[in-house]
Formats: sequence, structure tokens, C-alpha cells
Amino acid sequence: MNNQKNQKSQSVQFSTRAEAYDRLQPVRIEMFDFYHSLAMDFIPFDDQTEFRMLDLGCGTGIFLNCVLMKYPKATCVAIDFSDEMMRFAAQKMSTHSDRVEFLQRDLNEGLPEGLGSFQFVASFSTVHHLTDENKARIFRQIYDVLETGGWFFLIDAMSTRFDDDVYKLGRRRLNFRREERFEEAGIDIEEANRVREIIEQVDEDSPERDRISRFSSQVEWLKEAGFRSVDYIWHLWMEHFIICRK
Repeated sequence: MNNQKNQKSQSVQFSTRAEAYDRLQPVRIEMFDFYHSLAMDFIPFDDQTEFRMLDLGCGTGIFLNCVLMKYPKATCVAIDFSDEMMRFAAQKMSTHSDRVEFLQRDLNEGLPEGLGSFQFVASFSTVHHLTDENKARIFRQIYDVLETGGWFFLIDAMSTRFDDDVYKLGRRRLNFRREERFEEAGIDIEEANRVREIIEQVDEDSPERDRISRFSSQVEWLKEAGFRSVDYIWHLWMEHFIICRK
């Protein structure tokens, strides 16, 4: 009975996020649109290149949809824990349905077997839900499924060291600017706070629990996985963009 209750609770949470995600995330996260655009700028393929992509934690398919629209010969395997999120993504990409395969999976369990190989792997705001041990494992598995010369784009929340006073100033700025953006967008910030409260109520072992690790640790795990280059492209506060090459 408890398992059924937890599953029902998580289903409600994921549904709430899916309905609000596309509308709230670009307002809630200051550089949301920018880092998606930045990632698109760094994709190394010509528009007519045929390549296979793996999208880990595809959510509502914001980045994936951009890739499929720009690269008409690209195909993708998209993985997410939430069926509700993937349903939203599938609706958004209905014209590309023949080029996307959606798989439901908790990435704390690692990648499913039999995925084949890819030239491009991307993960946006997903790896921070994994435990440290599972982060290191998923990086090794990403390395294994990439073809030689393949690319891995990692954009996610990672912690870094700040002077205590600098951290307080940063938090103050973060909160002020967020309230400002919500006011400009005409959205009640309490709506975003309610979604945040729902997410924070998930069980300790839930795939949606935030488990943010240090930036330095993740760079070390990526190098240990075997990537020949781990390049630090951009960051603002906790958001970091890393490009790795096999």
C-alpha cells in the first residue's frame, strides 16, 4: 500500500511539473534560454549531417526539439523517468515522431542495455538527480556508448566554493532577480514556489530528489571515465556547461 501511495504521489508531482515546466522554467532560471542557445551554437555538425543522439533526461523535449528542427537527418533516443514529461515532449515533436524513440528509465539504474552507439549525447538538468556513485557510473556508460570522436554536452547544477559573504550576496541577487522576472512575465511567483514545495516533498530515494555534487568532483569523474577532453564552457552561479570528447 505504501509503495502505491508513493507512486501516486510522485505521479502527481511529475504531472504538475510537466504542465508548468515550459512556462515556468525560462522565468525561474535566469539563463535558461541562453544556455540552450549556447549549446546549439556548439553542436559541431553541419545542418545536413546524419547523426544519432542520446538525450538523457529529455523532460518536455525543449533542447531535443531544437536539435531535430535544425538537423533534419538526426535521430534520437530520449530517456526520462517521467512518462508525463515524455508525453508532453512527444506532442511537441509530433512532426518528428519517426526520428525519436522515447524510453522510460530512472537513470540511477544506469543506461539500459542495447542502446547501440551515438555520435552525440546531451544531458540538461538531469545528472544532479543521481547519487555520486551513479553520476560516476553514468559518465562511464556515456563514454562507452559514444563513438570515437563523439561529443557529450553536460549542462547541470553543480556546486562550487564561495566566500560566505559572496554566497549571501549571490543568493540575495538570485532571489531578487527571480521575483523581478516573474513580475515582468505577469506570473505569480507563488505558483513557482508551490511547484518547488511539491518537488521538495518527494521521498529521499526518489529519482526527482536533488543531489547536487561539486563541479570539481564531476570533472574528475568525467576524466576517469576516459574522455580525452573535458572543457569548461560557461557557468553562472550553479549552472555549468561542460563539453566532453571521446
